Amino acid sequence: MQKYLVPKEGVLVRDPHSFTPLPVAGALCDWNGNAGRFWRRRVKQGDCFIGEPKKEIKVEVKQEPETTSHKRGRSNK
Repeated sequence: MQKYLVPKEGVLVRDPHSFTPLPVAGALCDWNGNAGRFWRRRVKQGDCFIGEPKKEIKVEVKQEPETTSHKRGRSNK
């Protein structure tokens, strides 16, 4: 089982296996086993909290189709 954890503002929490910092936006972390024990302690101590992932806003960009009927440049005369 995994939970989405977000670090408390101003606190650097490192992953116990890779030693990379937990992103400010949060990340999914294991909640079971040895890694889970580590993350549960961090939550209990207040270094991070269980949060919700932010929903990404999809922005659609409409591209105009390229017109190839008009050629620019010199004509061969």
